[in-house]
Amino acid sequence: MKRKSYLLAALAAMVAVSALGCAEENASSSTAAVNYPDGKVITAIVPWAAGSATDLNMRLLAQYLEPELNTTITVQNTAGGGGEIGWTAIATAEPDGYTVGMVNTPAFQLPIERGEECRYTVDSFIPVGNLVTDPGVVVVAADDSITSMADLVAEARANPGSVTVATTGLTTSEARACNTLAANEEITLNIVPYDSTAEAINSVIGGHVRVGWLNIGDVMSQVNQGSVRALAVGSLERMELYPDLPTFSEEGLEMNQFSMRALAVPAGTDPEIVAILEEAMKNAMENPEFISAAEAANVLLDWQDSATMTQIWHDLDTQWRAEWAERPWA
Repeated sequence: MKRKSYLLAALAAMVAVSALGCAEENASSSTAAVNYPDGKVITAIVPWAAGSATDLNMRLLAQYLEPELNTTITVQNTAGGGGEIGWTAIATAEPDGYTVGMVNTPAFQLPIERGEECRYTVDSFIPVGNLVTDPGVVVVAADDSITSMADLVAEARANPGSVTVATTGLTTSEARACNTLAANEEITLNIVPYDSTAEAINSVIGGHVRVGWLNIGDVMSQVNQGSVRALAVGSLERMELYPDLPTFSEEGLEMNQFSMRALAVPAGTDPEIVAILEEAMKNAMENPEFISAAEAANVLLDWQDSATMTQIWHDLDTQWRAEWAERPWA
């Protein structure tokens, strides 16, 4: 190992207990003075194409949010630019509570990479709550000679630039992790960006690219079916679903990587509206029917409240800016 990575540390442990208490107090006091949503339709923006994991997550959540809010939620797919178009649409929407959206943590890499060309920052959103934490996973075709991360590194070192790696964009947490691995191990990995997970994983299965670096929630079906072999996962600890799958750290890589998918509203939204949405989301995620449906769909639920997510987002922003200053990953 040449250098230590600054990739995602145990962020939840960094959050102050006082922040948690504050969020719970706000949520419990949401017997709001504002009349929201008053039966008006809420638009939920998803910055990815229909059928993507984030899209399916939002649509599932919407089914159980609607009765909590006594209104209709319309999911709007606004894909493009590695999520930037959709995240910009959420950030610049009227902060009236009638536009919400899914914000994945890789969203906050773009303002660091693109500077003022990016029309939002971490302060452009208010998180309502976290829905999913989805670790990254490295996969190869089932019959590939690469059987471990050590094999992958050795192959890339022996044949510089020959190992192709499918991701769902150059600005995703998976692409950034791939670049970090390459820098840490002083190897060259050839990233091939795809517009969707389906295209990326099919390219791995079909032998068009050697490796897939994706979110495990997107490829669990292929892993379970045995059409791809998972080498390692970016979670802090081994997953209960895959107890035999080592973490990146266990493979000797000083890194971890996962994407958090949170429901958010534009900055400036009335705190009472945020509290109403937060309480409704928490109630929806505690609904036994929702939990069963999520488990059946391999959705990796991870409720975190608004205050917790605010702290996590800012911790990530600080961490990634320091990393970018030391070594740009893009």
